[in-house]
Amino acid sequence: MALIKHGLKKYSGLLLALGVLLVWAGCAQTEKEAQPDPFFEKWKTMSMTAKGSSPVDREYSIDASEEVVSSVDDNELIGEAEEEDMAPERPLPSQPVTMRMKDSEVGVVLRAIARGVGQNLLINSNVSGRVSVEVKAVPWNEVFLSILNSQGLRYAWEGDIIRIMTAEDMEKDLAVQQVQERTKRQKLVAKSVEPLLMKVVQIDYADPEGLVEPLNSILATSAGENAASKSKNDKSGSVVRGSVDVDKHNNSLVLMAVREDLEKMLALINKLDRPPYQVHIKANIVETTRDTARDLGVQWGWMYGRYDSLGNDTDFWLTPGGNSGSAASRDAPLTGGYTAGTGSKGVSGQGNGINFPVDFEDAMGATMGLMFGKVGSNILEVQLSALADAGKINILSTPSITTLDNQTASTENGTEVPYVTINEDGDREVKFKDATLMLEITPHVIDEGQMKMKVSIKKDEVDLSRNVDGNPFILKKRTETSLIVRNGETVVISGLSKTRNTEGDTGIPWLKDIPGLGYLFKSESKSEAMEEVLIFLTPTVLPKPGEAMVQEQNVNMPASVGGNES
Repeated sequence: MALIKHGLKKYSGLLLALGVLLVWAGCAQTEKEAQPDPFFEKWKTMSMTAKGSSPVDREYSIDASEEVVSSVDDNELIGEAEEEDMAPERPLPSQPVTMRMKDSEVGVVLRAIARGVGQNLLINSNVSGRVSVEVKAVPWNEVFLSILNSQGLRYAWEGDIIRIMTAEDMEKDLAVQQVQERTKRQKLVAKSVEPLLMKVVQIDYADPEGLVEPLNSILATSAGENAASKSKNDKSGSVVRGSVDVDKHNNSLVLMAVREDLEKMLALINKLDRPPYQVHIKANIVETTRDTARDLGVQWGWMYGRYDSLGNDTDFWLTPGGNSGSAASRDAPLTGGYTAGTGSKGVSGQGNGINFPVDFEDAMGATMGLMFGKVGSNILEVQLSALADAGKINILSTPSITTLDNQTASTENGTEVPYVTINEDGDREVKFKDATLMLEITPHVIDEGQMKMKVSIKKDEVDLSRNVDGNPFILKKRTETSLIVRNGETVVISGLSKTRNTEGDTGIPWLKDIPGLGYLFKSESKSEAMEEVLIFLTPTVLPKPGEAMVQEQNVNMPASVGGNES
């Protein structure tokens, strides 16, 4: 026991020193591992903070150092002006002349020979003198020049007119022309050294590429009389200073021109880049039989004269529900109990837009089951829905779409019909063909009161009664038309019709199928029905912000107009 205690005391110091050494080594290792890698930490920080940012708008200003100076040699401009002056003169008439005049005023003689060939002539007041002429079948130009030379006179073309003047008058004219040419050259030289200004113009509504040509014409016109017919890169004639470029990314135009031309270009852009009208089009596409359509009084080819030759509203209507051929008072109630000045949104007292059916027995004059004109906002929809509930019509589609002026709006619904074909490898392949009802409308606003519409309607229908190798036929119908309508009026388009034939038999089971005797125990039936597709279109011009929009909910409807009077 004593020996063990002695050993512990002997090695206690050594064990303590070893423990301290181990602790120090562990701490050093921990400190070494805890030290971050600067390179790694740098990229780690960048990856965590680099999330991107939106670009900042930059404003561009024109600095004197940024102005583009494109000079033209003064001699080049003078040369161009001289080339214009050296243009060949128009030839004089050369018809043969025969005349005899003795000791006559030179002005009288000149007017006489000019009248003979239909030539316009202007004689200065300073022209005087007398001359005798006797010629036979001599060319007109020779006679004319001989008379001028004998009197010391000169002539000059001014358009289609020959101007006669003295030598003194011509010298004055030449002096004036020299001043004009010098002024013209000075303007050209000044414009050639004027700095070009740059302007970026945001185009909001127009097509930027469509504006390039009219803007370039301004630059060409300012370059001189001959520059209008030359391209921007044509170096053989007048120099076009400036440019028009399209920035498609920003839908902008980059203009570069002298100040005068730039102001003209900006004024033109302000006139062309105008907000277009927007047109809201409400359509009701319904399918019914022709008999039902006739019961409704929809008889195509009718004309009505609501407006006179000046476009004023004459309150002349072919209205539904009228039961008299005479024009009754406005206060007299029509079908629906209409009274002028009353009515409200929706189903109001103005009567039905369509009467179902027309009562031809009570109507003394002609009536139509369709009302053309401005009706309440949802009268037509309510009446069509009522017919659909009664099973008389089938509402195929009721699209409502808004489009810009002169832009095509389209709506399409239908199905894809599968059919089987053989590909190049001889394998059967299934493809699909569209069978749709498509409506395309392109409105053009003439003014706030009327518009022009181009309408295209396509209706495809699958005919399962006929097929080729099991693939059904697709019946195609298409109608196109252009018309002018009033804002808010409802028009109807027809023509997508077809004939549906059905056959059937009824009788006593088994017995009706006995060959030769079956007809004694059965009855056969055949029917033929014409199906009609009617498209009701109501276009409305949407008001611009700040403009007052008058919603006309009432319709002034006198009694039905017919051929007979009660």
